[in-house]
Amino acid sequence: MRAWLLLLPLLYLSAAAHAGEPVKDDAKFPFRTDESNVQLPWYQLKPGEFPPFHSDHRVTGELVEADFIHRSGQFRADSTGELVDFKLLPCGTVRYLNAGGDLRDVLLGTSLQFSLYQDETGAFTKAAAIEDDFSLLAANNVAYRLDEAHVADGKLSVTRQNLAENQTDSGHADLSVNERTRVWKGEQQIKLADLAAGDSILVNLGGSKFEKTAACSDIWVGADTQRAATSRQRKRHTDFLKERGLPGWIEHVEGKKLSVTLFGEPDDLQSIMKAEGIDPAQWVTEHRRVHAVVANQDLRSYNPPVDGQGSTVVEYKKVPTDRFGCSGICWVIEPSLLLEGFRKGRVIRLFAHPSWPIRDMPFGEGVYTEVPNAKVEEESANQYPFRTDFGNGDLPWYQLKHGEFPPYQSHHLVSGELVKADAYHRTGQFRADRTGELVDFTMPPFGTILYHNAGADLGELPMGTHYYFYLHQDQKGVFTRATLITDDFTSTVSDRFAYRLDAANLDTGTLELARQYPTMKDDKEHLMTPPDIGRGVFKVDDKTRVWKGEGQAKLGDLAVGDMLLMNLTGRTATSRGRCTDIWVGAETHKKVTEQQRAKHRALLREQGLPAWVDRVEGKEVTIIFFAASRNDFPAILDGDPWGRPVQLVAVDEELHSHENPLIKMGFKNHLPEGDTAGTYGCSGIRWVLESQDATPPLKRGQIIRLWEDGWPVKPAEAKANP
Repeated sequence: MRAWLLLLPLLYLSAAAHAGEPVKDDAKFPFRTDESNVQLPWYQLKPGEFPPFHSDHRVTGELVEADFIHRSGQFRADSTGELVDFKLLPCGTVRYLNAGGDLRDVLLGTSLQFSLYQDETGAFTKAAAIEDDFSLLAANNVAYRLDEAHVADGKLSVTRQNLAENQTDSGHADLSVNERTRVWKGEQQIKLADLAAGDSILVNLGGSKFEKTAACSDIWVGADTQRAATSRQRKRHTDFLKERGLPGWIEHVEGKKLSVTLFGEPDDLQSIMKAEGIDPAQWVTEHRRVHAVVANQDLRSYNPPVDGQGSTVVEYKKVPTDRFGCSGICWVIEPSLLLEGFRKGRVIRLFAHPSWPIRDMPFGEGVYTEVPNAKVEEESANQYPFRTDFGNGDLPWYQLKHGEFPPYQSHHLVSGELVKADAYHRTGQFRADRTGELVDFTMPPFGTILYHNAGADLGELPMGTHYYFYLHQDQKGVFTRATLITDDFTSTVSDRFAYRLDAANLDTGTLELARQYPTMKDDKEHLMTPPDIGRGVFKVDDKTRVWKGEGQAKLGDLAVGDMLLMNLTGRTATSRGRCTDIWVGAETHKKVTEQQRAKHRALLREQGLPAWVDRVEGKEVTIIFFAASRNDFPAILDGDPWGRPVQLVAVDEELHSHENPLIKMGFKNHLPEGDTAGTYGCSGIRWVLESQDATPPLKRGQIIRLWEDGWPVKPAEAKANP
């Protein structure tokens, strides 16, 4: 059915590309297309340039994940079942229900057409346009006439029509329906059984064609219903833009004048402007004022009331619209002051009407309100003097140094499923997501683990679970040194959100979850729930364990609105992994973390706290403790041991003492942290110890384990590999 939809006569589509390589030459295009010029390279994106029509590679698939904040997500390709990551270009558009939209408007599972371009690695992940079936049909005046409804068999027989061209019979097909298909007529939802022969319908498909689960997710009956759906979506998008400003980028800067081309589909943006009483040409003659706000490549502004300038509209230009994302509207504006962000190629937003409120973006969406540990902005790469996962490709990676904690963002992040772990030697192996490559790793002495958002030992991690590995290069330049390992539970908590259950489709083994920040206070001290920041589909099966309160529950006990944290299995090219464990409710989340925290605290007190020697001056030794969590570490110490002795032992790179003698010292002082803030594996706590007798047999960079007075001293002795 999906392939048949793609054969609409007025659309340039890529169904033929799925069946084989392009075979035609087309002199109109100086680049490869889905249908021609196989001997030419694909068009390459250029900063500040709208990509031309027909230069894209079109792929259809089912939306399975959406990150609203970073305008990115993942879909399952119809032709291969492969999971494809995508990110919208700054000028990239979403068209939903034949109107402009945002990723948050699109329901999970919806079948979409993606116009893609290659990223830096050559993979097609950069999206210039995303459209649903409703939009593809409505834009070309195409609808289906219902001939027969075989609801019991899950089938609708339809005829494709283009009444604008007086084509009443352009082909026949069968549409699949099921118990989850929604049918809309007028302002109400009706039943499938209420459909009647002769009804004119538009549809959106949902599910995976590759997995043979594709069916109509929604059906709109009659032209009035279809126009109303488009009108509601356009109003929703208009309200969205009024709150955030019209996006565009600066094409040219001359003196204090900025030439700004607005993003969006021409017809849609013109409709929005007309509804808001904005005449682009008239506003020039009237020297209207707009508020220009600095934004980033995700269209997220920094601080609109501050990082913006009142500006005068001084010129209106019509620009070609034969390019993706170009609205055809270019305003030359003159701000009162030039800001740092007002440079050629930079993205800005315009609050075009005096009635549009100039406020910060919703929490978590603005750049200044992004939570700690969330995705790092690409433009911040230049603050690091080494290569990172998000920039500085011309610089070398940070190299681990003895006696030095690696700085924040110096790692290369790789995720995968743990398949081997040797806790004694602090080594293991994981299967990398998507590629399936087996990666061996070792943990340096300061390498740490966060499991259930608390410290953990490598031996506590269950096999077959998905983890994030913060890797640094070894002496051969291979990423094998794991300075931090975290599970999905921890990663979610670190980003300060949880998943809200929106739908449990246990018959298909899936949960539809929204990513939600916790309730917080607004600027007037009123409690409010920030808007969702994303959405995803997660798999469950009879092996999935559900935990609630003190015990284990069943999948069937899950209820819409439950707040969840999960751990998953690893991911393959066609699977996002399944949930191994689900924890329900904030109290359960807190409890499982406290249990792990207490368990790790007891282990550390028994084995001794790892640290290394930062300085030796006579009888004084300064040490810095290792820690997985800076916040949790002080509770392990129970404060500074003023007036009490401590015992320590020198250990090797694997933190074993090899029967080295215990050294008894006294606590002398607690020093400020120094320059180790923002590093991996460092607790931030420095102690000065003093020997009462001879100079202790320690040197700078040496690794130790330490016990406070009254702790059970059980050094980890050398033994055979268990």
